[in-house]
Amino acid sequence: MKINRLFSIIAWILMMQMSQALAQVTMQITNSKPLEKILYDGNLLAVNLLEIQSPANGMLLKKHVHFGDKVSQGQVLFEFASQELQAQLFEASMAVIENKEAYLKLRDWEQSYEMMQANSQMDKAYHELARTEVRFQQTKKLYQSGIVAKEECLLDERFYKDSQQHYQNAKRQLAQIKEKANATALKLAELKLKQAQNKEAMLQNKIAALIVRSPMSGTVLAPHVEGTKQVFALYPQKPFQEREVIAWLADMSSLCISVKVDEFDIVRLQKGQQAKVVLAAFSTHSLAGKIMDISVQNNPANGTRQAMVYDVKVALDVIPEEIQNKLLIGMTASIQLEERLPEGLWIDKTAIHYENDEPYVNVIHDQTSTKQKVVLGDNVKNEVRVIKGLAVGDRIVLHG
Repeated sequence: MKINRLFSIIAWILMMQMSQALAQVTMQITNSKPLEKILYDGNLLAVNLLEIQSPANGMLLKKHVHFGDKVSQGQVLFEFASQELQAQLFEASMAVIENKEAYLKLRDWEQSYEMMQANSQMDKAYHELARTEVRFQQTKKLYQSGIVAKEECLLDERFYKDSQQHYQNAKRQLAQIKEKANATALKLAELKLKQAQNKEAMLQNKIAALIVRSPMSGTVLAPHVEGTKQVFALYPQKPFQEREVIAWLADMSSLCISVKVDEFDIVRLQKGQQAKVVLAAFSTHSLAGKIMDISVQNNPANGTRQAMVYDVKVALDVIPEEIQNKLLIGMTASIQLEERLPEGLWIDKTAIHYENDEPYVNVIHDQTSTKQKVVLGDNVKNEVRVIKGLAVGDRIVLHG
């Protein structure tokens, strides 16, 4: 009985060892240069996507298109009304009139009422001075001859001196009025007029821009309402702030796929790199593309603790005619990028286990597994290159 029991135990141990050996998944080490495929999902976008903004503080007066409509360059899209701009234009036009009158008055100053009045006062003072001077000289001679009294001579002398003072005052007044129209004053008035005219022209252009025209041919799209699932509404009398986005315009003749690539893969990509693109709605069509843009800044909205992500755009080279007019912005697509890895001993990452932060693999020799320390090199998603510790022909255990 004891012998039978001993045989049973030995048989059970052998069976367990065999089952463990059979359960082990292994791989043989070869010197390879594997082809790594990088796969990412993204969405279809237009390469040229322009914002259509409200031209001023005001309200939508009329819309000539609907979201999804195809438009041509120069086509009228929307009409706005702005009481604020109209009031500003009225004030600017009044300022132009006032400044123009002021400029013309200085330019034609010699014919102005002030100059004519000053010249008239000057003429009157001059003739009055001449008259009182003649009378005083006559009275003086008569006084010296004893014909008139001294008081009469003194009175005419006083009239003469008053006339002299009045003449000097009129002369100074004329000079001061003339000075109002000197070259500096005229230049300043001209500058003020030009400034007023420029402001009026700017406001006229702003009012003309209340009729919004398409800057290019494309498809009109609704903008996203940030932070909500609300559908953007566009209706007459709706108020808008200046520069507020009211629509997007997409050039559907040039399309790209926007994907978010993690930091481990982004360093392996470069502009101009070829890619294969498959749109989910047209899975039978494999489209050619190439990387047109790689963001140098991570996308904070989509990063994780494990890896940051970066926005990458893949331009589509040629789009078949049978699907060209069926493509819609936002459609789901997948891209495939291929990279030939450097030659070396590449192993599956599941073969690695760590002890005290040191990497090890289990190498099989004569049906027994021994622990082997390794030095690792390049690292991709599922594989890692072993620089030291293994040789071609070794067989290692894959865990999990």
